[in-house]
Amino acid sequence: MAANTLMTAAFALAVASISTAAATEPLQDRIWYHSRAGTVHQVGKGVLSLPASDRLRAIGIAETCSAIGGPRGVYRYMSGKLWLVGLHRCSGGIGLRAVYPDMLTPPIATWVNGVVVARLGRFICSSAGGVPVPEMEVTFTIQSGSVVAIVEKAGDARKCAPTIK
Repeated sequence: MAANTLMTAAFALAVASISTAAATEPLQDRIWYHSRAGTVHQVGKGVLSLPASDRLRAIGIAETCSAIGGPRGVYRYMSGKLWLVGLHRCSGGIGLRAVYPDMLTPPIATWVNGVVVARLGRFICSSAGGVPVPEMEVTFTIQSGSVVAIVEKAGDARKCAPTIK
């Protein structure tokens, strides 16, 4: 009987570790900075907020996806401003007018305030903690959609975990 209990516990632990390792990452906001694309998050908050909308809420509820958190914004830095240029979910892009019918043109993201970090380009490696190290990281300080400061930092290979040969 003790052997069965031990075997069951070992099996449960193995299944739990597999399902945890294979978990789908939450959807992230995306950004275009000049010609580079990547993900973006707000320091202390995670995802960037989006204007409230019944359609946005309905799309999020109806989405059948293993990643949580959709739909998310697609932003572009241009002319000193952060612009909302689209939305995306697991199944692909969503036009702004499908969610915000009164938005005839992409709006400046006046609802975004604070420090926002973009991770751009491909990942050059992973850190010892398993965090991907991007080619470039850009930190924006934003006030009502206006970018008041930008700090660009190239990916740092010194953050890469050592490789075993």
